[in-house]
Amino acid sequence: MHDHVLPLVDCSEVVLDQANSLITHNLSWWMEIGFGDGVHLRAQLENYPHVHFLGVEVFRPGIVHCLQELSQEEQKRLLIFPHNVHLLMPKLPLERFEKIFILFPDPWPKQRHHKRRLLQNAFLTQCWNVLKNEGQLIIASDVVPFIHWMQQQLKAHKGFRFVQGACTSDPKEWPQWPAEFPLSTYAKKALHKTYFIWKKIRDR
Repeated sequence: MHDHVLPLVDCSEVVLDQANSLITHNLSWWMEIGFGDGVHLRAQLENYPHVHFLGVEVFRPGIVHCLQELSQEEQKRLLIFPHNVHLLMPKLPLERFEKIFILFPDPWPKQRHHKRRLLQNAFLTQCWNVLKNEGQLIIASDVVPFIHWMQQQLKAHKGFRFVQGACTSDPKEWPQWPAEFPLSTYAKKALHKTYFIWKKIRDR
């Protein structure tokens, strides 16, 4: 499956060289960074047939699972970047994505590893750059201290406005998980989990 289908959707070479012509303004583009086993990504492809997806994932078994039983039509709307997202973000054209999903990223819980966490200020600026105005950054986690840390990063950045989901890191105040975000195998096992949506604002 991996050897057969991945070449059809692997955008590695072309997106690094010709992303501006590949990811065009006239189409609806969403991106999921670290899509895991692909459950959420595939469900969105099925539920939103007008949307084109860019999926980023380095875990090859997850990519294989995601690609299983994709229809030819869905393959045409999916691009996969099977490498580190930090190689991708500087190459993407400005203001092309309506949504960016970052669901259950690695929390890097040890203090000395916090610098490896994804949602650093520079990365948030890269997300801001590629999102359309009012585009959504959709984040989820099940690690309370990490949720608090991410919320603080977004508040400090000033490029996003909170619009929905958890507004605190207290599980007692978290809203019900939305049906429009299908749960991955990992997420189904989480005892506590939440999400939050922040929108890009034009003026920083």
